Amino acid sequence: MNSYFRILIIALFLNMMFGCGTQMGGVGPGMDPQEAVVKELGDLLRCGNGIPRQLDDLKSFESNFPVPYRAIKMGEIVVLWGIPMLGEGDAATKEGKLVAYEKEVPTVGGWILMTNGTAKKVTAMEYASLPKAAK
Repeated sequence: MNSYFRILIIALFLNMMFGCGTQMGGVGPGMDPQEAVVKELGDLLRCGNGIPRQLDDLKSFESNFPVPYRAIKMGEIVVLWGIPMLGEGDAATKEGKLVAYEKEVPTVGGWILMTNGTAKKVTAMEYASLPKAAK
């Protein structure tokens, strides 16, 4: 077996073990399904040019992010439109502010999305005290 072939086999093995999935934003196995939707929503809101101001601004990305797109469309997730998500460099160093949440969050709690891409599960009381992003 030549060394090129060995390197190729090792690279393929490592990619299967640790490599990229089809999902972005740290979505993966063992994650709460609602958390996965909210994290994927963060990726959707970062797509395109500019800041999305309505669902229609994200229409061209529906096929890449069908679950969060449908959740917004069906009213299961509320998006505070016109608020920019932090870029990947800023997201790691800055605290985020609320940009989206499951519709039940204000009354019973649930998953929220911050502008730095962080998904958190909060109670209704915690939600009430969260910093809201300004447009």
